[in-house]
Amino acid sequence: MLFQYNDSFFSTTLVRLFTASQVSFLAKQGMSKSKDFLMLRPKRYDVRQYDMTCSGLSMDGSYALIGQLRSISRRMVRKNLTVFMADLMTKNDRIPLTWFNQHYVIDQLKPDAFVVVYGKRDPNHFDVSFQVNCFEIFSSLSAAGDGKIFPRYSDIKGVSNKGLVHLIRTLLTAEHITDMLPASIQSSEGLMPILDALTAFHFPTSQDRLDHAMKRLSFDELMLYMYPRRSRHQRVSDTTSSFKISPYDPLVERYLGQLPYQLTGAQQRVWSNICDDFESGRTVFRLIQGDVGVGKTDIANMSLLAAVASGYQSAMLVPTEILAEQHYLKLSEYCSQLGVSIFLLKGNQRKKDRQMVLEALSSGHSLIVVGTHALVQDSVVFSNLALMVIDEQHRFGVFQRQLLLEKSLKPHCIFMSATPIPRTLMLTHYGDLDHDVIDEVPPGRSPIKTYFGKFNRLKQVHEFIRLALKNGRQAYVVYPLIETSEHLEGVQPAVDGYHELVSVFSDYSVGLLHGQMHPDDKQQIMARFKSNAIQLLVSTTVIEVGVDVPNATIMVIMNAERFGLSQLHQLRGRVGRGSEQAHCFLVAELKSLESKQRIQAMLKTSNGFDLAEEDLNIRGPGNLLGTQQSGDILFSFANVSDQAMVQRVVFWCDQVIKDSDKETLFREYIMSRSVIASELLN
Repeated sequence: MLFQYNDSFFSTTLVRLFTASQVSFLAKQGMSKSKDFLMLRPKRYDVRQYDMTCSGLSMDGSYALIGQLRSISRRMVRKNLTVFMADLMTKNDRIPLTWFNQHYVIDQLKPDAFVVVYGKRDPNHFDVSFQVNCFEIFSSLSAAGDGKIFPRYSDIKGVSNKGLVHLIRTLLTAEHITDMLPASIQSSEGLMPILDALTAFHFPTSQDRLDHAMKRLSFDELMLYMYPRRSRHQRVSDTTSSFKISPYDPLVERYLGQLPYQLTGAQQRVWSNICDDFESGRTVFRLIQGDVGVGKTDIANMSLLAAVASGYQSAMLVPTEILAEQHYLKLSEYCSQLGVSIFLLKGNQRKKDRQMVLEALSSGHSLIVVGTHALVQDSVVFSNLALMVIDEQHRFGVFQRQLLLEKSLKPHCIFMSATPIPRTLMLTHYGDLDHDVIDEVPPGRSPIKTYFGKFNRLKQVHEFIRLALKNGRQAYVVYPLIETSEHLEGVQPAVDGYHELVSVFSDYSVGLLHGQMHPDDKQQIMARFKSNAIQLLVSTTVIEVGVDVPNATIMVIMNAERFGLSQLHQLRGRVGRGSEQAHCFLVAELKSLESKQRIQAMLKTSNGFDLAEEDLNIRGPGNLLGTQQSGDILFSFANVSDQAMVQRVVFWCDQVIKDSDKETLFREYIMSRSVIASELLN
C-alpha cells in the first residue's frame, strides 16, 4: 500500500510483545514485516456485548459476549467426551456456557474473571446454552471493550487473536507511519489518510467508516498495480523505434488482392490505427481484441508482410502446434505468389528442419517465422526482428513474452486475443497497451444456433449430425477428458466416445484428436478433416483455438458443465465459419448453480463480450484471465469490476506521469513498491 512504516519501531514492538518462539512462528508463516500485520485482513468483525440476554441469542448467530464467570465445573459424559460448564454473568442475565473436551479451560479460567467468549447458541440443548469456541481473559470490564467492534483474524499458529489485536493497535500510531499518496489526490478523490484508513480497517466504529477505509485501500492497490503499466505505456509511446515499417507497400496490397472477400469496416479501422502507429515512428505496443471469426488473422498477416516488405524479419508466437501449423499453411498459401519466405518452428521438429530455420533467422534475411514456445528458447537467435505478433496472448506468461522481446532491440509488438475481456479487466490487466476491438462479423455469416440437452437426448443429437453429414457437412464432438479419470465419475472420455461414435456413424469416417498424440499424427488428422476425408472429428479442447474448417457446421460439447464460459464460447466458434447455418449442442448434467448460469448464458447470447461480462458476474475477476498470467497479482481489496474506480486510478497515474516536476518522491516510491515494475520496465 502507499505508505511507509518505521521499521525500527516495528522491530522493537514485535520483540517486546511476543516471545522469541512466537516471532519465529510468525516468520515461518510469512509474517515478518510491519505491512504483513497492518494489511492482515480480519476474517470477520465482532461487536463485544455486555448487555446480551439468553432470549436474545438466535440459533444461527455468532456472538462475542462479555461477562464475569461463575460456577465453573466439568462433567464426564462418556469416554472421550468431557463437558466443561460455567455461567456468564452479563449486565442483565445469566448465560450458561459449555465447552467440549477443552481440558485447559479449568486451569485457565477462574471465578469472577472478566472474559470475552466467542461462539454461538448450542443447537443440541433444549434450554438456552452458549457453546464457546474460544475466549479471551481481561483485567476489567473496560479492558474487554463493551460495545466496541474488534477484528477476528484467521488463526496464526502460536499467536492468539488477542495478541495480534494488541500488536496492530500499538503499531497504529501517527508518528510511525508516512502517507505516500499525494494530498492532492486524497482531497480530489475523497480518500481517507492512510492512518485513518488502517485504523478503520482493523477497528471500525461503523460500516460507513469501514467502507471508506476499503475505498482508500482499494485505490492504493490499484494505483500500485496500474502505475507501472501506464508508465510503460507512456514510455513506449514516447520511444522512437529502431525499425521503420512502411504499411502501404505494394506487397500488402497484393495480399489484399488475393483475399476472396473485402475487409470489414472494423478491420479497416484497426488496420488504419496500426498504419498510423508504424508511420509515427514510435514503437507499436497494441492489443487487438476480437471475437472468434472476426478476422484478426488478416490484420496479423498484413502487419507481418509490412515488416518483411520493409526489409525486416517478423515472428508470430502461438500457444499450440496445431495453431502454429494452421497459421503457417495459411500464410504459405497466400504468400507463395508474393515471394516471401515463411518458416515454421515448433518443439517437435526434425533436427535438419530446425537447423534450417535457425540459420535463416540468424542470417538477418527478411522473412516470417511462425512458432510455438520454441521461439523463446536460447538457441533461437534473431538478427533483424522488427515485429512480433503474439496470438492468443493470454496463454503466455509475462516472462515468456519478455524472453521473446529480449531477442531483438525493442521490436514492434502486436498482441491478439479471441478471448473477450470486459473493459475494466482489459484496462486493468493491459493498461500498458494501446487497444483495438474488431467488433464486426464478416458478411454472410449467421449467428450459431445453440441448444441444451441431457444425455438421454443423445440419439436426437446423433440424428441431427447424421443429416448434416448426409448433406456433405462435417461435425465436431468434444469431450473434457482423453481417458477415464477415477476422480471424475460420470464423465465420458474422448477415447471411449470415439469408439462409440465409430459404431454409431459406421457409414462415415470418424477421426480422433487429442493432446497426447504425436504431432505428425495430429497434423495428419487435421489435414484429413480439412479435406473432408474425415467427416466427424472426436476431440478434446486441443481444437479450442484457431482451427478453421468452414465446412464444419455442428459442434457437440459433451459434459459441457465441465467447461468454463470462455472455453465453451471458443469451442462454439469452431463452427459457423462459412455461409451455412451452424449449430452447437451443449450436452450436460446441470447439478450446480454456476453450471446452470454458464449454460443459460451460452443459450442467451453468442456475443463474446456479453459472455465475458456474464463470466465476470458469475465467477468474479479472480481467475477470469487464467493463472498463466504469471506477472499478474490477485487483488486483496480492489474490485476490478468497479469501472469508475479503475478509470479514476488510470487518470491519476497518467497525471502523475505527465507532470514530471511534481510528485517525484511518490513516483520513486511507487515504482520501488510495484510487484510488476521490474518485469514491465526492464
